Amino acid sequence: MDRASAKLAVKQPLRSHDPGQPFWCLSHALGDVHFKKAGQCFEIGVPAVVLFARDTALRQFVPPEGFYPVFTSQEAVEEFLGQRLGGAFHIIGLGESPYQNVVMHAGIMAQDLGHDGALIAKPVRIDDLPRHLEAVRETFKLPPYAAFVLNPAGHREDVAWGRFADANDGGLLLKSVGGRWKLLAGHRYSELVARFNQFERN
Repeated sequence: MDRASAKLAVKQPLRSHDPGQPFWCLSHALGDVHFKKAGQCFEIGVPAVVLFARDTALRQFVPPEGFYPVFTSQEAVEEFLGQRLGGAFHIIGLGESPYQNVVMHAGIMAQDLGHDGALIAKPVRIDDLPRHLEAVRETFKLPPYAAFVLNPAGHREDVAWGRFADANDGGLLLKSVGGRWKLLAGHRYSELVARFNQFERN
């Protein structure tokens, strides 16, 4: 299926995103991130970014602190949160936290809320994804290898990933089953930069 998807993906890497349309992320503004555990609700009292520890693309290659989720629609955000498809997660804030296992630095175990737990986060529309990722990386001092995943719970032909370090004024480098792409200003896609060699074989 990956080989077939790679051959079909000649115009853009994501089947659910039309060029020029916005992306969606989880807000990291003050008061927008909460979690519920054992029936009790906790508010993160500082601006905070949520990084998830499990997805359908990177799998075992997820960085230790997790990946930043990006989505092609608000509905995809809500489904991801509602079904807890992200698994365990880290919350990285701009200050100290009184809550156990809410990560403020690398090395602390990811938060797992259990059966009745929930992550409560606010979807936010993004009209310039490269600039947004640059701002997140700088604000929360993410390491150079920090990764993002588009549609982390999606089908493989609708998933892409990359590094925050690959976001700049020239665009954003994306990797997908089809190969490597450049997301340009206005959320337009460049021509395919390169195919993945493993899908070129007959």
